[in-house]
Amino acid sequence: MTQSVFINYCRWNSTTSGTAAFTVGAAAAPDDAGAHDIPANCGAINGNLYRYYAQSADGLQTEIGRGTYNSAAHTLARTTVFDNSDHTLVPINFTSLPIVDVFPVPNPSIETRVFDVGTAVLFQQTAAPTGWTKQTTHNDKALRVVSGTASSGGTNSFSSMFASRTSDAHTLSIAELAVHTHVDNDFGSPGNSAYIFSSGADILFGPFQTTTGGTGSASGHTHTYDMRVQYVDTIIATKN
Repeated sequence: MTQSVFINYCRWNSTTSGTAAFTVGAAAAPDDAGAHDIPANCGAINGNLYRYYAQSADGLQTEIGRGTYNSAAHTLARTTVFDNSDHTLVPINFTSLPIVDVFPVPNPSIETRVFDVGTAVLFQQTAAPTGWTKQTTHNDKALRVVSGTASSGGTNSFSSMFASRTSDAHTLSIAELAVHTHVDNDFGSPGNSAYIFSSGADILFGPFQTTTGGTGSASGHTHTYDMRVQYVDTIIATKN
């Protein structure tokens, strides 16, 4: 099995071999990457899980795994083995005292953070992951990408807006009507400036202006559409 040698600040010699937990001994000798140190001087926290890479001095036996650090006993457990030079998932039987690297690369502490405290990140899950706190300030809102200062706003919630299937009702005004004409069926001769209309004993002079009959309901109308867009729920959580 070929594995690259990991160069790490927290690198030390184990005083135990075989399949037992690694016992912290002296820091490994300096190399081209600089000086090394033991977990206690690298900020390792008692009871925390740490990834490790262990190898024999000749590099023939190797093991990658994860285990709990015990500051009182100065040991690193080999709880979970991810791989080893025997191609098994159990602690390899080191025939000589191994050299152990602990990750991630620290300087000066191996308890480094990928995200700064307070960093807000989207997660596609209901609960915030370990080490994060779910924020409830914003709820039922859409996301907007901006090039300037990040803010929030708007009036309608995401659910109410995208559940809509018809527009609001609207009644047309005269100004909104299309240009059109009506046929005027009055008495007399169209085009004449005056004419006589006899109605019983009365003599009336024209022309006369008449109107067509009214039609329509004068009620508002709507337009149909479907805004029920597909979506995926996310939460906002901040790093503790």
